[in-house]
Formats: sequence, C-alpha cells, structure tokens
Amino acid sequence: METREGFIFYKSFFDAIELAQESEQLPIYRCLVKYGLTGQEPDDKELSAMGKVIWNMAKPQLEKNWRKYQAGYKGGNPNFGKGKPNPYYNQQDNQQDNQQDNQQDNQQDNQQDNQQDNQQDNHLNKDKDKDKDKDKDKDKNNIESVERKRQAFSPPTSTEVYTFQKDFVLNNPELCAPIKNAIGNNDIDSAANFYDYYTCTGWVLSNGRKMKDWRAALRKWIRNDIERLKIKERGTLTSRGNTSSKESRANDAANIIAKLALQEKESAAVPIEYPYNNPV
Repeated sequence: METREGFIFYKSFFDAIELAQESEQLPIYRCLVKYGLTGQEPDDKELSAMGKVIWNMAKPQLEKNWRKYQAGYKGGNPNFGKGKPNPYYNQQDNQQDNQQDNQQDNQQDNQQDNQQDNQQDNHLNKDKDKDKDKDKDKDKNNIESVERKRQAFSPPTSTEVYTFQKDFVLNNPELCAPIKNAIGNNDIDSAANFYDYYTCTGWVLSNGRKMKDWRAALRKWIRNDIERLKIKERGTLTSRGNTSSKESRANDAANIIAKLALQEKESAAVPIEYPYNNPV
C-alpha cells in the first residue's frame, strides 16, 4: 500500500465536521486522515449518516490531491519537452480543474460585469431622469405657450356680438327688461354701439390695455346701458311731475292777476271824492 508523509486538510473539512456531533467527529477525522495518507477508503460501517455526507464531500478533493502526488512522484510530465500532455495526469482531472477555474473566473467576471452594468444602468437611469425632467419642462412650456395662444384675443364679428347680446337678454329677462324694450322701440342698440366703439379704438379699453374677453366687456356694456335707461326713465317721471306743478303755479298766478284786474275795474267805477269838492 502506497503511503505519503502528509496531505492537505482544508478548512472546509473542519467546518463540516464541526457540524456533526462529538461522538461522530473522531471517526470522520480518522477516515479522512487514513485516506489522505494511504488512499484507503473507509467501510460503510465506520461512518454514521452525517459522516458519510462529509466523506462524500471531501473525497473528490482528496482524490485529486492523490493523483497530483502520484504524478509528481513519478517525475512529472515526461512529454513536457515534446509539448504533449502528461500521461500520468487524468484528462478528466484537467477538465474538472478547468471547469472549476472557469466557474470561478466566470463568477468573478460576472460579478464585475454586473457591478459595471449596475453602475452604467444607474448612470443611464440618472441621465434618463434628467432627460425626463427636461422633457417635462419642455411639455410644460409647450402647454403654456398653447394656452397663451388660446387665450390670445381675436376681435369678434358683428354677428357674434349681436348673437351674444340676444342670448344674454333672453337668459336674463328680469335684468334686461329695460334694454329689451329699448331695443324694441329702437331707442338703443347695445350690440351695435359696442361693436362700433371698440372697432374704432382697436379693441383697446379705456385704461389703455388690450381687451382680453369681449364677452365680459359686452355684458358690462349692456348693464351700463340698463342703468342709463333706468336713470333716464326716473328723470322723465320727475320732469313730468315738475311740469304739473308749474302748470298749477301758472294757474294760481293767472287767478291772482284776474282778481287784481277785477279789483281795478271796480275801483274805477266808484267816483273819487276830493276834499271840499274841489279837484286839485
């Protein structure tokens, strides 16, 4: 039986054995040491269920170390100078080693790639967020500009002004009763006066500012016309009352004058008596 002076005992073996019970640890240690030094595998009876699990975990690495030891003991690769593979070294071991190395390299590469990708994604996301904010600002500016354009004043036509006045009078019958009567009697035409006045001023208000809402201005114009009509109507009634009082006063004055004339006539008919019947 071939033996060797030592073998590599890995920390992973120790950590696994520590998980077993104390009564199971010694047999496991003995089996690993015996195989590492002599290559002799343990019997199934020597190990418990936990021991078999740990043995199956450690056996591939111990076998690999044994093959390396045998290859080195035989002088290494005799075909090294010829550029050929080592006949003492199993190709499966090479494949396993390569697979493990590749797996480790791939894991490291994947971790590095993932970190770099995450960093790039974070930068891209930040850039996207900035672009989104810029796009939002642009959209807000566009919306504001569109709203400004919508709110921009455009002068109405005479038909629009007349139609709006007609609807306003119909929808507010009590308020617009004076203006309705005035329109019917051809005393006033708010729509025509409003349109002609602001067409002459270039749709500029009395304060020098451009008109923004001609409908609101027309409503105010109609209300002002209503107030003027009410004042005019009150003034007409007052003037009528004053006329009646003047007539009464004139009649009173005429009566007084008539009485005075009558008194003068009566006084002329009576002879005047002078003193001593001698006229002066």
